[in-house]
Amino acid sequence: MTGQTIAFYLIAAILVFGALYIVTSKNIMRAVFMHLFAMVMIAGIYVLLSAEFLAAMQILVYAGAVTTMIVFSLMLAGNQDSPTGGVSLDNKKKLPALLVSGGLFLTVVFMIAGQKWPSVEKAAGLAAPSVAAIGRIIFSRYVLPFEVIGFLLLAALIGVIVVAGREE
Repeated sequence: MTGQTIAFYLIAAILVFGALYIVTSKNIMRAVFMHLFAMVMIAGIYVLLSAEFLAAMQILVYAGAVTTMIVFSLMLAGNQDSPTGGVSLDNKKKLPALLVSGGLFLTVVFMIAGQKWPSVEKAAGLAAPSVAAIGRIIFSRYVLPFEVIGFLLLAALIGVIVVAGREE
């Protein structure tokens, strides 16, 4: 077993622990900071895959921008006196949520298991993507999804500001 494989399993185990902590935490601020930690672990997996640009974007966009937006949303909309930020974290629909998420998990596992993956020799012959190539693809073929994501993030932030600004 190589060092890279050991590092992958270690990072993956930490990532799974972080994800489980996020969904089981009773304190929403701790869950947000564990979300930040999990996003950094995903960036670590990108580094192991030699995708340094994606790792940097993961940290900038998800670990930085999205986590910051979640924290500001909680500060604007939540009641800071309660440990959950004014949000009820207990839900009576845990069983249906568990069944749906378990079904989705099994679907993904079966899809991955049934996939015919290219051999290592075939993948080694592919050219390594450059930042310029990724930029061309994002701003040509994927410009619409890129703009839609930006619009949704902006709409979510404006919605939080409007909800927080209402007088009670």
